[in-house]
Parts: sequence; C-alpha cells; structure tokens
Amino acid sequence: MVNKLRTLFFFLLIFFIFPQTAHASELPVVIINQVRGDEVCCQKGNSQLTDGIRNDESLKNIPMGWALRYDAMKNGQMVKWSNSQNDLGLLLEITPQLASESGVAYRGKMDGSDWYQAKNSMLIGYTQDERKKMIDKIMNEFYSAFNYYPKFTVSWMIDGWSLNYLEKKYLVKLHEITKEQFETDSYTLDGGLFNAGYYPSVNYPLMPGTDNNKLNIVIVRQTISDLLKNYGSQQTYYTSQPNDYLSDPQKKGTEYFNSLLSQLEEQSAKQKVAILGFENSYDWSKYGNEYLNQIREIKKQSDSKKITVLNPSQYADSFLKTNSQNKPFYFSYQFTNSATTGVLWYFGKTYRVRILLRENDLVLDDIRLFNQSPDPYNIDPSRFDFAYWIIPYVWNGSQMYRVSDQQIQGLKKSKIEGNSVSDLYTDPFGIIIPRSKFKIEGDDQNLSLSFSKDQTINFKPENFTISNTISAKFPSPINTYLSDLFYNTKSNSFYFKNHPSFHIESNKNSVNIGWKIEKIFVPLLNLLKDTDQITLTPQTSLQNLEELNPIFQPDKANLEVDSYKSIFYWNNKKAIAGRNPIRLFILPLNVYGRTTPVASISVNLSPEIENIKVDYPSDYSYRVTPWFVDISGSKPFKTQVSIVINGIEMVSNVPVEMVLDCSKKAVYCITHPGEGLNYFLARLDELKRILH
Repeated sequence: MVNKLRTLFFFLLIFFIFPQTAHASELPVVIINQVRGDEVCCQKGNSQLTDGIRNDESLKNIPMGWALRYDAMKNGQMVKWSNSQNDLGLLLEITPQLASESGVAYRGKMDGSDWYQAKNSMLIGYTQDERKKMIDKIMNEFYSAFNYYPKFTVSWMIDGWSLNYLEKKYLVKLHEITKEQFETDSYTLDGGLFNAGYYPSVNYPLMPGTDNNKLNIVIVRQTISDLLKNYGSQQTYYTSQPNDYLSDPQKKGTEYFNSLLSQLEEQSAKQKVAILGFENSYDWSKYGNEYLNQIREIKKQSDSKKITVLNPSQYADSFLKTNSQNKPFYFSYQFTNSATTGVLWYFGKTYRVRILLRENDLVLDDIRLFNQSPDPYNIDPSRFDFAYWIIPYVWNGSQMYRVSDQQIQGLKKSKIEGNSVSDLYTDPFGIIIPRSKFKIEGDDQNLSLSFSKDQTINFKPENFTISNTISAKFPSPINTYLSDLFYNTKSNSFYFKNHPSFHIESNKNSVNIGWKIEKIFVPLLNLLKDTDQITLTPQTSLQNLEELNPIFQPDKANLEVDSYKSIFYWNNKKAIAGRNPIRLFILPLNVYGRTTPVASISVNLSPEIENIKVDYPSDYSYRVTPWFVDISGSKPFKTQVSIVINGIEMVSNVPVEMVLDCSKKAVYCITHPGEGLNYFLARLDELKRILH
C-alpha cells in the first residue's frame, strides 16, 4: 500500500511540476519556390535552383510548388521545364514588361533601381482597374502555356481587392505572403498569424477572417518563423530562409533549420504548417547548398513518417476540406518550469497574445486586435517608399520597453537598432506575472495557464481572464496592480517613446485601455472585475481608429513635420566646385518621432548665386525614409541656406561654401594660398567621410 501511495504521489508531482500539453500532431510541410525570369531590371532569375534539384536523384519525387513570374513564362525553356512539374502557380510581381503588355503605366524607374519598393513591384501600388488588367494578363499567359489556371499564387503583400478577384474569378485556393517583419525591405507585415494556415478576412489579407467575414482562400506565410526570437527583430536572422540565418554573424547552419522544424513538430495545433522555399534570384553559390540540405532533411523526415510533405494545391485542398472556420490555437516553445527563457502564443478569434517567460516572471507583452479593419490599400494604392500592414496593438513589447545601461551596451554590441527591438534584449512593457510552478492545458478553443488551484489565466476565443489572486501588475511607467486600476477613478495618460498617450480610464466597474491622440481617446481593451477574476476583452468595434495612423499606418498619418523631432544632418557644408555637392540629409519626423511625409519644400539661398543647382527627389512627398538636398555649382561661392518645409522654416541661415578645385587650377592655388588651404581642408573632409 505504501509503495502504491508513493507511486501515486510521484505521478501527481510530475503532473504539477511539468506543463501538460496536448499530443503533437503530424506536421505538414509545403515547399513553394519562386521563379523569376530574365528581365534584368527586377532581380533576374537563373536556372541554378531548378538544375540543383533536378540533378539530385534523391529529391526528384518530393512534392513542391513552383511560382512563376510573368517573365519566366515568356521564356520557352522555362515553360518546357515547368510542364514536367506537378504543381505550378504564379508569382504576382509587377515588372515593366508585365505592366507594358497589360496596358498599364509601370510605377517605378525602368532601370529597376527602385523596383524593390512595394508600390512598384506589388499590386498594392496600382489602382483596381490596373490590378485587374495585370492579373488577367498573367492568368491568360499561364493558361496559354499550361492549359489550366493555377490554384496558388504568391506575392509578399497583396491588397484585399486583388485577393478577392483571384478567388472569385480564377478560383485560386492558396496565396503566400511574406513573414512577420518590421520595416524590412520596403514593407512591414506585423501582428498576424504565422507558422499556420488561415482564412483571411474579406477585406484584409493579413487579418484572420471570422464567421461570414472571411474569404474562402488559404493564406500561408513565407518561411518558418522562430517562435522565440523572430518577434520584434528587424534583423532577418530568425527564419528558415537560408539567406536569413546564414547572414547571422553567429553563422548558424542546417542545425538551426532543424531546430525550427522541431519547434513546429512539437506543437499540438492542427493549424501548424511549415512553409519552405527558395527564390531563384538568390546567390546560389552562397545559399544553394544549404537549401538542398534543407530539402534532404525534409526527405529524410518524410521517409520516416515524422512529417507529411504536400504541394501547395494538396495542402489547400486538405485545409479547405477540414476547416470551415479559423479556430483558436496556441504555440509554446521552452515554456516550461525548468527553462529560464521561453514563449507562449495564443491566437484567438479576436486577438493574439504573446507571453514571454523570463527567469523571475512572465510578461504578457503583446496584444493584437483582429478587428476586421479594412486593408489600407484595398482602394487607395500604396504611394510611399514604405508599405505597412500593422495589426492594431493595445501594447507592443517590441516598441514599448525600458533598457538598462547594460542592456544598451548589449544592443550596441549585437548591432540591434531600429523602431522595433526583440523583447529578449529589453524589459518590455506588459502585464507582469510573478513566476511560480505552472502547467499548460489547451484544446481547440481555450488555453489555461495554471499556477495553483485558484491562480489561473484562461485564454478564450474572444477574451481572457486573470484570477484576482494573481499579483498581475503593469511595470513602469504605470507601476500599478491590475486590481488597483478599479479603485482609481481618474483618467491617466502615460508616455512611451514614439507613441501618443497610453491612456487608462477607470471606474469601480470597468477600465478601458487604449491610445489618446490630442483629445480623442480610442479604447482597445476593456477590463471588468468580479469577485474571482478580471476579464480582459479586446475591442473589435473600433471608432476613430484612423486617428492612430501615426503608429498603425504611418504612410497615411498626415501629421505635420516637427522641427524639433526631425533630423537635418549636414553631410558636408563645404565642397569642391564641379566635383561634389554640398549635401543635407533630411529625415522628417512628426511630434511622435515617427517618419511623416513632406507636402512642400523651398530651398532659399542668401545671397542668391547664379548657376547654382539645387537637387532633391521629385517624389519627396511620398517618402518616409531619409532623403537629401544637394547644392552644387561649377564655380566657388559662399552663401547661407534656409529651408522651408510645409510653410515652416526648419533650417535657418546655415553658411555653406563651394571652394575652387585646385587640381585644375594648381598654379593659381599656389599663388593664392588661402584658396589652396580651403581646397586641402575640403579634400581632407571628403577623405574622412569616405573612411567613416
């Protein structure tokens, strides 16, 4: 009897010490390669990817999809090879050739120097009529080549109108967009689902759909994203793309890819999927062998029945057959009682949360609202040099955080900087939960994080609850327990860098948390307290959300340039006549320290000088990245520069000088040592800038 009791005690101990998770389901793996043609302007493709897979006998029978760009379909050899593949789709990138042959004016420069910008290379940069013409053109070209329409398409961003058109007219069943990233390349996708397939809302491809407001097409995200490290990172090191993780100074290899695959294999969520692929414009000599290593590992695991490899069409058919709606799910990684760092994600019907496990506590440091907002480019095309899809957040630990002096040194050492930072390097803002032993229990709707019998956090599809017995607290600058919010009947605003006011309105029965900009309060999260728990409900019917464009849609913010926040940096105030310009870099920022467009600019010289050339980008009104003003001339001069932006003088009477080029007037400079000294100093300054 004693031995039986000991055995029972042992199993109970194991149950309460270690988190309980559902059994992991088999992981579907989908391979989608992107094939560009030979249009030189726009990341020209090559045959090394297709040759590499074709020449490896062991890889020939692995299911995979190939997304062809328009110029690839104009290549006879590529079409001939493609006919032998079992699943072909379309890469919906806009090139001058596609635009021209569709009767559409291409947005970018014909040499392709700005092709990478989303407004030029993606459908979001064009009107609905132009989108229709180009989609019809590329679809008809595909049909002419292969005698059917594709089931899947690829583009790193796509507007809601185009996705509806593809699904309704051409019966496309799957579309691939890019991974979670913030201001990487020229586009941001931040706050959505990842490592999982989902139905998008009718009007917004990044937003998961609900009930009747969903499109009957499956969205998948490019690459496997690292559950712990990819959040907030502006460095693209933490995904399964070989060109991403091989760029890490730590020089990760195939073992890192295997670890990402294991992260997903261990998840119980039925929605999980591993998306792999390679673009045939990547440098094959750098990344090709690593990609082949990935495919070999997939083949090995497939043979041992650890994973199931499907082509895109097979995966789409399976998803559509087994899922009538998006269901809540969760991911966890290293979220155990024995770990010092880990993460838990819950993806509900109306919200997404991230919980970071640290040595002494847990931090619920990110809440996003799946509120069925419309796609910002659904009607109005992207016109700026950056495009943004940002799911609204109540708070966001990658942008709202504190850093100690030691952490600042760590950020500098790791060369981590930018508007978004991983919460592994900071003290992120959020709800702080004291750490104690816990267990996790979840099903296909709910997730429970229990610390003891009466200390539980329950995540449900439309809200979550925190037991009153848990000492849940907001850290600085609020420094308040959640329960105490109900006893403070005043409204309070708090400051976070580059944000409007973080605002809390309280009374004894209810608390609303959101953002206040000028006098307009936009509540995003409601808190209700009863005798047992606090219920936190993300708000989905939002009024005045457009007021928060400065943080959620920067390219449509329309805030004035702030002379105190903006950056005006003189690269050089002295230059050599006929050789190089005097250059001023301009980064226009608004009152929140975020980039904002310039409506008008005037450059004034005093005294005015004849034959002076003043240059700045003609599209400056559509730039949210730094740009410059160049002042040049063929003869020496001295003057003062003033710059007026949007009717306000931002730069006032700054002395500048163009000096004689003594390399062409050597004798004169020898007999006029003042001119020679000026030339020497200008050359010295030039060399310093080059070395820097």
